[in-house]
Amino acid sequence: MRTLSILLSILTLILTASCGKGHQSQDGGTVTTGSIVGGSPVKSGQFESVVALTRDGHSFCTGNLIDEKTILTAGHCVQVPTFTEESLALYQNQLGIVMSSLFTEEQLNNASPNEALEMIRTSIKKHAEIISEGIKFHFGSGKAGSQFEGEALEVEAVELEDGYVDYLAAVALGQIRPDMVAQLPSVSDKARFHLKKAVSHVEPTPLATKSELASLSVGDDVITVGFGLQYDARLVEGTAKELLALKEKIEAETDPLVQEQLIKKFQDIGKEYLVAADLLQNSGTKHSVTTKIAKTDSQVISIVTPDYENALNRSGSQPLQLSDFKLSLVNKESLKGTCQGDSGGPTFIKNAAGEFRQVGVTSTGIICGFMSNLAPVAQ
Repeated sequence: MRTLSILLSILTLILTASCGKGHQSQDGGTVTTGSIVGGSPVKSGQFESVVALTRDGHSFCTGNLIDEKTILTAGHCVQVPTFTEESLALYQNQLGIVMSSLFTEEQLNNASPNEALEMIRTSIKKHAEIISEGIKFHFGSGKAGSQFEGEALEVEAVELEDGYVDYLAAVALGQIRPDMVAQLPSVSDKARFHLKKAVSHVEPTPLATKSELASLSVGDDVITVGFGLQYDARLVEGTAKELLALKEKIEAETDPLVQEQLIKKFQDIGKEYLVAADLLQNSGTKHSVTTKIAKTDSQVISIVTPDYENALNRSGSQPLQLSDFKLSLVNKESLKGTCQGDSGGPTFIKNAAGEFRQVGVTSTGIICGFMSNLAPVAQ
């Protein structure tokens, strides 16, 4: 049996393994940086239109060049849809400053309810452009650790989807709880960066036609591309806490047989933790993954795995919680999908001519590699 001192040395190695780092967004929230779960590195010359959005040398979201002057991403990559009470107060204050710069005091005081709402919507759009300053675009393959810089392209305008603007307005006015992102329809979670100059060194991948999008069926294969994490960091953090709890039990246990059992459990969990930590450490490069559609309609395209369906069955009628998912890499091949950092990334199909066309934008999910919601897009 390994001695306790050797065990604790292993624990130190495990818990100091790099797990992917985040950076602060302008609204004070954490943007988790990172590659797609269960995917493969994109080969040179493939999916060159897919870009990483970077800020201060870190990638935080993904996008796609849909024409020579437009990059499509998720709305929440520009302005996060959820707020704490503190960050909501800051956001409301920022909107107030923007409104004061756009409208006179007389206009603000004499506005009808409809006019006031339109002023708020206009201010939200202007605020989105302000906080987008400093975002750069990386057309390469990324870098492990998610620390790399993009190109500083001149942006003429930042266009949030109308439904996303309406959602933010409802939150700012207190009509929707600031943490209720579930009330945001995936179809609204889109934003476009309109560039002043055409991108000449990369061939765009355009949106699908409406008929191509309408032809999608459950069970169809789609390809999603992104620069996000290769494993859900929250599961790894939860396992770290479990290992620390085991450490305390081992140190307090006086029965050698029980201690040996605890050590064996620690070793088994620790091995999986190290593999997962390595996946996180090497996240940040452009990956693609092929998955099957589980649901498709005008509001959302969903991708789920058997692991997600099993967790759903176990939970019964109760909403799924993070605790319903365990760190397990035994069947990691079955985990496929998007993760933090893949937000805004494209999902492609091949049309009848064999050309890639974008049908979705990575929007939300519950646990990386288990379930993803995409915002449907078409020309």
